Amino acid sequence: MEVQHFEVLQIIALSAAAAVGTELLMWLWAYRKDSFRTLRVNLDKQARKLDDLKAQPHAPGPQGKAAKQKKVEKLDRSIKMMLTKELGPMKFKQSLLMGATLLLLFRYASGWYNGHVVAKLPFEPFSLLAKLAHRGIPTPSTNDCSFAFIYALCQAGIRPNLTKLLDLGLTRRMVEMSSMQAQDWAKPADLK
Repeated sequence: MEVQHFEVLQIIALSAAAAVGTELLMWLWAYRKDSFRTLRVNLDKQARKLDDLKAQPHAPGPQGKAAKQKKVEKLDRSIKMMLTKELGPMKFKQSLLMGATLLLLFRYASGWYNGHVVAKLPFEPFSLLAKLAHRGIPTPSTNDCSFAFIYALCQAGIRPNLTKLLDLGLTRRMVEMSSMQAQDWAKPADLK
């Protein structure tokens, strides 16, 4: 089978269009609303306040250190509550919309490229990657690459960079706080 290079470019363009489309939908659904903007500003303020509090020296003596620790924990808890209460449903909507859109697009576009070799890999992929790279291709060569592999690579690379470029969605600080919250919940109760 001969590889046609314009097919790879079509897949990249399709993936970029999907990323732009889903970001547009998210902007219409969540990011443009005042509630999201307010949440974003409030979380950034609270995070700065927490950083400032952690950077301040505590009052002398054990009571000063304990009081500072108590303030830090209280502010940290309020940030986590804000993340859980307001950001959680928004992230769920975003994940649901992204998943549904990308899955529908993948299903629709995979029909176009079913059985086509869209690229030749310059290496022989390891087993897990080989299954994705060779999905739906009847040829025995493991260097042949299918639509699914190129699409997955593009989605992993284009969408996050587009979100950062457009400065939409969650700030880096919000994502970090959200991941810290998830790590905190994953700890056993005796280690907290």
